[in-house]
Amino acid sequence: MQNRIPGDRETFQLIFLDEGLIHRERWLPRNGMIERLREKYELAIFTGRNIQEAEITLGREKMREHFLLMTSDDVEREKPHRMDCCVLQLCILGGS
Repeated sequence: MQNRIPGDRETFQLIFLDEGLIHRERWLPRNGMIERLREKYELAIFTGRNIQEAEITLGREKMREHFLLMTSDDVEREKPHRMDCCVLQLCILGGS
């Protein structure tokens, strides 16, 4: 890693995925919180992560089925953009 530029995506991926830092993430919601919220609301996560990264965390916590998931793989821009979110809302609400 000596020739890597600090802050570049490749270095981040190496540390986060290849060296396993993703498995040390701390899940913040308390036990039962997501389930209680889901009883009243449809839950969604909009993330700048790709699907692989999001699935690792949600799968580890057994939370994947609780969320509609929009990742960087689902949009044209690097991070979810407000217009992409509007398109998703239209799809959910049955618009075209």
